[in-house]
Amino acid sequence: MSTIFQVCVVIVTLALVFVAYVAWRIHNRFEKLAHKISLGIDEVRRTTTEAQQVIFTLQDIAHGLQRSSMQFESIGHRAAGLASLVLDEVEKPTRGAVAFAHSLKAGAKALFRRPGRYYSTHQLNGGDHV
Repeated sequence: MSTIFQVCVVIVTLALVFVAYVAWRIHNRFEKLAHKISLGIDEVRRTTTEAQQVIFTLQDIAHGLQRSSMQFESIGHRAAGLASLVLDEVEKPTRGAVAFAHSLKAGAKALFRRPGRYYSTHQLNGGDHV
């Protein structure tokens, strides 16, 4: 074997060793990167799970608020109906009582006027003397 051939064999061997070393380093770096990505994915999964729990909690709160607002709406309708009923039942008797009191007042004024003076009905205006 010639010296040049031996030098070439040594150079090729060193090149193969260098390529193997570089491949081994690249493999190690990819393993570290894959491990970091795996940790990142696990963190994303935990974060996603926590976000889903928060969303479910907010949905439960929203449903509770919706039920409460519907109950308040129902109570409001019932209160409005009750108020309307009370006004309907109280208004007519109150108007009658006011009219009766007004009539009594007009009658009392007419009775307590001086006797002998003639008053016609057109001179009375709702019980007040004109």
